[in-house]
Amino acid sequence: MTIGSNVTTIGGSAFYDCTSLTKIIVDENNNNFCSIDGVLFDKNLSALICYPAGKTNQTYAIPDSVTSIGNGAFYYCSSLTDISIPNSVTSIGDYAFFWCTSLTGITIPDGVTTIGDSAFSGFTNLRNVMIPNSVTSIGTSAFAYCYQLTIYCEAKSEPEGWHEKWDSVVTYFTVYWGDEWEYVNGKPVAK
Repeated sequence: MTIGSNVTTIGGSAFYDCTSLTKIIVDENNNNFCSIDGVLFDKNLSALICYPAGKTNQTYAIPDSVTSIGNGAFYYCSSLTDISIPNSVTSIGDYAFFWCTSLTGITIPDGVTTIGDSAFSGFTNLRNVMIPNSVTSIGTSAFAYCYQLTIYCEAKSEPEGWHEKWDSVVTYFTVYWGDEWEYVNGKPVAK
């Protein structure tokens, strides 16, 4: 797919269900968007907009300049087994990593303040997630359909800004709050 020089906006769900899309090319004269290795960003590389679901890479490191991961950015990226999120990221959008079934782990950096609706839903092989104290807002069903998941929260109790149904399918996973777990050999473990 090629994005022309005159494109100024791209809708929030423009690439949903484009599972055969392998790369996005942006005309070099476009003032609003750019692409690196087929991945779509805003022009100043602060927002990752779309990692094409048809790419077959197993690993991906998000550039350090990125502060926000857009809605549906990694939607159905089933080939990825490892994604590195830099400390610069503060916002993870709705459905950002929706149904990334091959990922078994994800590290949420300390700077993240917002996790959108269904951001990590469908991580059927995800085992452990640690949610840092910096997270003040989590959307509904953020971890839905993560059947093997254990969540470790640095917060001692659920913060007010978290949606009342952030864990709407709580029967699928266990949540340990700040005083209920500790690090052992660099990994979170329930006390």
